[in-house]
Amino acid sequence: MYRSNINLNLYKTFYDVAKLGSISKAAEKSYTSQPAISKSIKKLEDELKTKLFIRKLNGVELTEKGKELFYYVEKSYHNLVLAERNILENDNLERGKLAIGMPSNIGSFLLFDKIVAFHKKYPNIEITIITGGTHTLIDLLNSHEVDFVIDTSPIDVKLNKGITVTKLKEVKYIFMCCVLDWWC
Repeated sequence: MYRSNINLNLYKTFYDVAKLGSISKAAEKSYTSQPAISKSIKKLEDELKTKLFIRKLNGVELTEKGKELFYYVEKSYHNLVLAERNILENDNLERGKLAIGMPSNIGSFLLFDKIVAFHKKYPNIEITIITGGTHTLIDLLNSHEVDFVIDTSPIDVKLNKGITVTKLKEVKYIFMCCVLDWWC
């Protein structure tokens, strides 16, 4: 029968003992007593109903079952370290993804230089720009497909609950389209 209440501290102790090959070194590393380390290993062995270590005069050695468990515990430990690093790097803007929604006319005229400057400062942030009309961009924001929207159109916050509108800059641009009349 599988358990859902796994004691991760037991596996951390197992990992340290296996990696260092010694209960006393694991105790020293974790600032714990040797009897406490031995008790944790014994408890894990009892829970798994198998011997994990062979005790020797100069330390410990993994049994076959211990080697098998170590393979999975080591992978899990490295995944936790990787997850922690990714979380910390994302908070420090060292890595991550940023999706910006905006009409194409705003991006090309007003923000392109700022996006280039941001990318130079944070080269490991992957930036995606999604263009579309205001309603499409609001839908993408609500579905978390973009992180924020930059737009010049008025957005009714009463209709779009949960959206905060912040004025970034006031601009006075006129966009024109000229059509040649061939018959002139």
